[in-house]
Amino acid sequence: MPDDSPAALTRAWFERVWNQGDADAIDHYLSPGCMAYAGDERGCDMQGPEAFRQFHQRFLDAFPDIHFTLHEVIEQGDTAACRWTARGTHTGHGLGMPPSGQAVTIDGMSMVRIEGGRATEVWNAFDRTTLAIACRLVVPVD
Repeated sequence: MPDDSPAALTRAWFERVWNQGDADAIDHYLSPGCMAYAGDERGCDMQGPEAFRQFHQRFLDAFPDIHFTLHEVIEQGDTAACRWTARGTHTGHGLGMPPSGQAVTIDGMSMVRIEGGRATEVWNAFDRTTLAIACRLVVPVD
């Protein structure tokens, strides 16, 4: 019998959607009305699989070799929380800037509330400053 606990679904999400780049799996893991708070590269909220799919495509276009490592996944009731590190190289135009070729390591945390085997709410916190610098989205001040 498959493990559909919040922790197992969170692990599977990162493996299939991010590490394998399986955009078709997004609908499997996100409910139609899922809210992802501070989910995208700008820290904006997203609602529903289609909004997430657009972010996912932009991010993979910018970092086609992205790989997430989950360090801990903690579960309580219908919610899982995880700490992760993403590593990739900015070799594409997906975030609107020319590729910098810079390798980047981004640390973050996510909390995922599961209902009926799908995420209904996701809260994200990750190092957007490192991401912005790697993509040359921040102009250094002299």
